Amino acid sequence: MQTRQGYFTYLEGTNKEVGEQQAEMLRHIPYLYQVYFVEETDAISDQRLWSQQQMLQQYSPGIWEELEAFCSQAKMPMNRLRYLHESCIVSGCSHSVVLPNKMRDGHLYVLRNYEFTPDLDDMTLCSTRVQGTYAHTGFSGLSFGRHEGMNDQGLCITMSSCGLPVGIHPGLRSPKGEGLQFWTAIRAILEHCRNVDEALQRLREMPIVSNVNLLVADPSEDAALVEMMDGEIASTKIGKKSDTSYLIATNHVLFSELEHLSTHRMHNSLIRQQLVESVLQGDERLEKADLLALMNREYPQGLSTHYYQEYFGTLRSMLFDVTAKTIEVCYGSPLHNGWHTLSVGGKLAFSDIEVALPQGIVPAQFW
Repeated sequence: MQTRQGYFTYLEGTNKEVGEQQAEMLRHIPYLYQVYFVEETDAISDQRLWSQQQMLQQYSPGIWEELEAFCSQAKMPMNRLRYLHESCIVSGCSHSVVLPNKMRDGHLYVLRNYEFTPDLDDMTLCSTRVQGTYAHTGFSGLSFGRHEGMNDQGLCITMSSCGLPVGIHPGLRSPKGEGLQFWTAIRAILEHCRNVDEALQRLREMPIVSNVNLLVADPSEDAALVEMMDGEIASTKIGKKSDTSYLIATNHVLFSELEHLSTHRMHNSLIRQQLVESVLQGDERLEKADLLALMNREYPQGLSTHYYQEYFGTLRSMLFDVTAKTIEVCYGSPLHNGWHTLSVGGKLAFSDIEVALPQGIVPAQFW
């Protein structure tokens, strides 16, 4: 059994001050230099750096000042910043929105599992309060992006890759045009949107190159599933008057109008989708414990996986209570690690935690 460190950080102030605070982490966790910066030979060109600046300043105001402050404090050039250099290389996730009429406590929940490798993830949960934006809590993507989260308005957004992820590495899907990765879009939504409608509008305005499934929910009991493939977008929205009381997404295309863009559906993605649906379908109301149980069991009976060397191990499980604006989080697989609770924008009792990551054997017909 290998172990890694997971982290919690509380960021507050102007974008410049938040950038400097994140650079301070490098003094205490030197290996993060390898996570956040590429080799000099892989540095991006001045022209690409300029185009990144224009795009970020338009769609995610303030982030460029944060990046500049981070690099200045870290004494590293911006053209070596992995956040600007790399594309998404996410392998797998499962997530679901469950409306209050399905739950016995009358709360709206968002369930979220994230699978990848610890070698390419900073495993850092952040509560962020940048002046002039909504406070939010979620795991970071290369420090500055967010993989998911909920803000102090109760807006929650989660993601999973849709089909083969878009990226610059061999074997990944090449982006169709120039645009933003999901981690930039998610942070922009958490910091600037109050509800599902505002999030949907912003998602349609931003040039997003990721192939991704996004779930969005808010305390008014609105929720939406947004799917993006090769620059095309499809979505569906549910609410109090809808016939269905839940939305589910794993790692395959869900909308018929985008199926022509899909090349492969992982067998495990279909199994995870069916597993969550088997719990949520029907007329019986559920307990919060029923949702946690999905993540507390190992695949194929549950959502937790332990295939870290194959880039498909559970790095975190999360249950967002959108009604109460609280988050339950487990670093690593819940079968080997404990759960922790915090309010949106709040703090955990620790700044780092040891995470057990047991290596399992991939079952037949998994891929």
